[in-house]
Amino acid sequence: MEQSDKVAAGSTPAVAARLLDSRILANLTASEILDTVPDAVSITDGTGRLVYLNEAWIALMGRGDRETRLETQAVFSRGVRGFRQDGSAADDREFAITRALTGEIVQGSELLLEFPDGRKVWLRTNARPIIDESGEIIGAIASSHDITKLRLLEAELARDRLLLQDRVQQLEMIISSMADGVIITDEHGNTLLTNAVYDQIIGIELGRLPALDHFPRLDARDWNGDHIEPTRGLVARTLAGERFSNEEILVTGASGSEVYLLVSGGPLVHAYDRVVGGVF
Repeated sequence: MEQSDKVAAGSTPAVAARLLDSRILANLTASEILDTVPDAVSITDGTGRLVYLNEAWIALMGRGDRETRLETQAVFSRGVRGFRQDGSAADDREFAITRALTGEIVQGSELLLEFPDGRKVWLRTNARPIIDESGEIIGAIASSHDITKLRLLEAELARDRLLLQDRVQQLEMIISSMADGVIITDEHGNTLLTNAVYDQIIGIELGRLPALDHFPRLDARDWNGDHIEPTRGLVARTLAGERFSNEEILVTGASGSEVYLLVSGGPLVHAYDRVVGGVF
């Protein structure tokens, strides 16, 4: 009986199971291990010829067994086109595994790859050279992560951001052309937008302060001259979901004189009836 077998025989079931697992792991080939890696792994020899692709790379490249893929892709870039983030074509020398063959350790290289069947895949790749004991580069290994969904999501968000900017500009144009003073706040009472008429009434510096601070600073009073507490002020009422029309208040305007205002307002309501701001 081998020494390790004697140890296993005299061990508890848990220890024996761990020893058995260790033997199984020790007998796994590099190919079997790399085939369990979710990222696409490729290995070339010193000339750039592919000598290994794991299962993730095979799946990425489309149908076909490993041997066929290695044969048809004898040189990594054959039939595969690369593009930079700006859409321009990438040179073969920009492939991470090609760069690694020159001795470079590559971290986070991103290229859009177009395969012979027309599919386009964004890959983020790490690569490094394989060096023998004499210090000679005898190959390179690369691990690539598919970030296509991330890039598509980023592109969609960029389009949405441009659309939102256009809508905001349109809103600003509409509000700036109104004859009444307008202020829009967020759900916390912070000022998001005012027009020139509003700034002219209360002063542009005050107009940039949080809206909840406006009316106390303006010495806001009701028609009877009684001071309006912030908790029962127009902003607080609006953010609580209340709508009102033609509320009469008295404030100290930008010029220092008293100004009577006729104010209408209401909450800005988003999905699920959530108040996300107010407009006056």
